[in-house]
Amino acid sequence: SGVAWVGVAPRFADAFLAMAKTCGVAAMRLGSSGGQRLTIKTGESSVLDVSVEALRKAFSGGAM
Repeated sequence: SGVAWVGVAPRFADAFLAMAKTCGVAAMRLGSSGGQRLTIKTGESSVLDVSVEALRKAFSGGAM
């Protein structure tokens, strides 16, 4: 088994989750991105909240 992160426009999120369920694929909404931050929440708790700039630096080999 594996894991895949899928980006879906907010307006399609419910339809995507319904389709995954119909296909027998476990899926959940993990968070959203926009503006200058990436935030991933579980319920009301943020498990990740980092600036896009820090992510860019980390991706290109710099430290966060």
